[in-house]
Amino acid sequence: MTYFKEYIVLRIFFITIFCGYLLSASYCQGHMVKEGDQYYKNERYDIALNFYNRITEEDRGAELLFKLGDCKYHLNQYEDAISFFSKAYKKGYNEHSIYLKMARCQHFVGEYKLAARLYKRYLRTLSSKDKARSQVILWIKQCAYAIDHAHDTDVAFVENLGDFVNSIHDEVHPVFSPNYTNKFYYSSNRGGSTGGLRNKKGLKDEFYGQYAHDMYSTSLVNGDWEYPTGVNELINTARHEVLLDFSRSGDEVFFIRSKDLVKGTIIKDSFRNDIVPEAVATSYISPVVGELEDRYLNVFDDSTFVFASRRAGGYGGYDLYITIQREGMWSDPINLGKDINTPADEVAPFLTNDGRTLYFSTNRKESFGGYDIYSTEYSVEGASWSKAENVGAPINSASDDLNIAISNDGNTAIFNSDRAGGFGNSDLYIGYLKKQVQGQLISSSTVPYIDQLIADSQAQEVTQDTTIEMITEQPSMVLQKETTENEVIQERSVVIKPLYYGDDDNIFTPQNNVVLKDLVDIMKIFPELRVAMTCYSLQEGLPEFDLYFSIKRAETVKDYLTSKGIDDDRILIRGVGSNYPFVKKTFKEQKTNIAKQINRRIEIELLDINDLPITVNYENPTVVDYLRDNKYQIYRTLIDDVVFRVKIAKVSQLFRNEVLNTLTDVIIDEEDGQYLYTVGLYSDFFTALSVHKLLVDQGFDSSIRIYQGGVLLTTPEIEELAKTNKEVQRYLSNRN
Repeated sequence: MTYFKEYIVLRIFFITIFCGYLLSASYCQGHMVKEGDQYYKNERYDIALNFYNRITEEDRGAELLFKLGDCKYHLNQYEDAISFFSKAYKKGYNEHSIYLKMARCQHFVGEYKLAARLYKRYLRTLSSKDKARSQVILWIKQCAYAIDHAHDTDVAFVENLGDFVNSIHDEVHPVFSPNYTNKFYYSSNRGGSTGGLRNKKGLKDEFYGQYAHDMYSTSLVNGDWEYPTGVNELINTARHEVLLDFSRSGDEVFFIRSKDLVKGTIIKDSFRNDIVPEAVATSYISPVVGELEDRYLNVFDDSTFVFASRRAGGYGGYDLYITIQREGMWSDPINLGKDINTPADEVAPFLTNDGRTLYFSTNRKESFGGYDIYSTEYSVEGASWSKAENVGAPINSASDDLNIAISNDGNTAIFNSDRAGGFGNSDLYIGYLKKQVQGQLISSSTVPYIDQLIADSQAQEVTQDTTIEMITEQPSMVLQKETTENEVIQERSVVIKPLYYGDDDNIFTPQNNVVLKDLVDIMKIFPELRVAMTCYSLQEGLPEFDLYFSIKRAETVKDYLTSKGIDDDRILIRGVGSNYPFVKKTFKEQKTNIAKQINRRIEIELLDINDLPITVNYENPTVVDYLRDNKYQIYRTLIDDVVFRVKIAKVSQLFRNEVLNTLTDVIIDEEDGQYLYTVGLYSDFFTALSVHKLLVDQGFDSSIRIYQGGVLLTTPEIEELAKTNKEVQRYLSNRN
């Protein structure tokens, strides 16, 4: 792949030089377009862009601008695509497809109302018999659903797994390792995959070919996901190998091998490092037939499979089926029924360990866009599935969200999505769930409803809902007046209250919005001010999750402030989890309701007030003394003073390590766009030094940092402080 990239760069260089010296500029640019068109035709959009971008702005006609937009569209760079499509339209591009492309882009970036209008405009260009109408109408319905559910409570904190795991190509079908908690497998057609670049016929094509999907693995080491490695070379071939699942024991892997990602052969193979050529995998015989386009196999156990199929007798499109093996014989696939399947597609099933909660993806109209992830629970008492429900944002997005897998502890989910903001096509994402999936904690040897399904399998009815929903306009936002340069700044008095939140994690309540508006106003009046926000929480789950969720809540407030024009570098955020409660959780062995109300909050503190004409009054919570927890007061006393804190790790995602369970005073700060984990609020240097050495001995990239008033000190500030502080003097002496 490196040689190919070098070839492209050199080819562009020589064309430019050759044309510049010998030929006209118009001929040179025409040659660039011709080269780009070859890659565009072969769907190598990233390479086509290299050539198209060489054309000067004034020489870009409507058709070229559309192609530039289309390349960006296929690379999931939707904002850039919108810009190019708009320019193409203004220059007279008159193909009706531009309305659809613009609608898709606006849909993907969350501009649902504008997307719906563009969909309708495109719809008016289609004849009444055009088969594309039903799909466009579905997208309009999905925009309506997204508008109605835009403000639902978030079910998780979701993050892209980063540019080591993801690439400009597809990363799909993630599956947690059955043997290692910090490892997962997936498939990708990233550069360097086995077989090299090949055309659609499977022949080598170093210029216009694409890579096939191989299976890869990655592990979490010291808070960061490692660069992926391909699995055994006898498993990965020049064809597509798309991971499906593992056996419950973890020693067998199921995957599908195909030429075209449509039809293929399902294979079960021994998942060992000592595999020998004589043990090369062969097709697996079961009712799940890849050659008939059965796909998305979920292995509940060695005798129970759930999968997607569009075989005859279903409800429309892909349906979910189950098959079981008894006494060595597989049952005919059984449709999971009308409580789960619809006229839309239902794919990518994931059954929890207790067999009672089913996750899947569907493109029904109750979606933010494309495929959304749904869940349903089986009631043994009622002998039925609950109504399948959309799991909500941010797990789901305006794009396709597929192949969810839940960790065995029920706290995290991984899935693939081609949403805006990724690194290329489909990326892998991780979701830190606010509510633990209890069904993963209980391992059942059988699903509780199989006999009921067999009895009901002949009584399924096919229905179709053709209701079209209307899209309503929402009121526009009101712009706030900002302070002008000529305005006289008078003495100001501001009251700062904490931001309280409840079970729903909604920080933007009417009361909190008043506080935030005042904060924005005062920071715009005094641009010298900085703000520090610390989020506190209840002890509700694993300590590392409580801690991480706390900084993510503070992060949402930071995002709000930046959206209002406050510079990012003026905002400091910190998460302390449930380490420092203001109110005791229990009193005389009875839970205190006030703990829920007060311990869930984000405290706001203005920094760099100095000689500014401003008086700040902090309205802290008040409780009777016998309910007050002294942990908070100790924390405030220490954090306001000079303290040493010891770095544990600096990572881009949730950090999970046993060391967190052995240390106290663990805090997360955001630093340079990453999460800095530190331990301790030490007043004396040698205590910090001993903890630092302990962490270094365990392999951590640890260091000692000095804070005052919760703010990291710079080197000049440390040197100045050392003139009067003996502990800081010791720090400098040992550092040197």
